[in-house]
Amino acid sequence: MKYRNEADEVRNHIHLMAIQKMVYLKLHRKDMLDMIDNSYRNNQGPVYRRAWQIVNDIEGDHKVIQDIIASLNRT
Repeated sequence: MKYRNEADEVRNHIHLMAIQKMVYLKLHRKDMLDMIDNSYRNNQGPVYRRAWQIVNDIEGDHKVIQDIIASLNRT
C-alpha cells in the first residue's frame, strides 16, 4: 500500500485534499485554492501539512485520484 509508513490520519486526508484541490481547479477558484494552500502549509497541524504536501508537492491531485480509481477497480 502506498504511503503505508505515513500516519493513519495523514492517509485519511490525502484523498479528501486531492478532491478538494481538483474541485477548486475545475471551478477556476484559484483564490480559494491559494487560501487553503496557505492554511494547510502554515496554520494547520502536521497531519494536514503532510497530507497537503503529498497531494500538492509530491503526487499531485490527478495522480492521487487515479490511484483511488485504480484501487476501486481492483476490488
